[in-house]
Amino acid sequence: MLPLSVQQDIAHDIQQSPYFAVVADGTTDISGLEQLSITVQYLQHDLTVNDDFLGMYKCPNSTAHTITKAILDVLLRLQLPTDKMRGHGFDGAANMSGKLNGVQARLCKVQPK
Repeated sequence: MLPLSVQQDIAHDIQQSPYFAVVADGTTDISGLEQLSITVQYLQHDLTVNDDFLGMYKCPNSTAHTITKAILDVLLRLQLPTDKMRGHGFDGAANMSGKLNGVQARLCKVQPK
């Protein structure tokens, strides 16, 4: 995980942006633990797009519910309002991109824009 001061600097920049998108991908580490990589893309005032890595987060499992909860927890802790979230990206795994009950569908319920 990134040092807190680095995350806070990134979060401050994202808070100044009108919109952001979340990109998440799960992987299993060598010990068999599920980890979630979270990256945020956002627009700066000079219209440049930034793509910043927020960290790797442990997940007890890889269900859509758990991953969605982890993403929303990271956004909450960094004070990134979901009303500014305009996109999210995932791999093709059913638990991530499932249109009915995947992470994508669950985040669309939180922020339909």
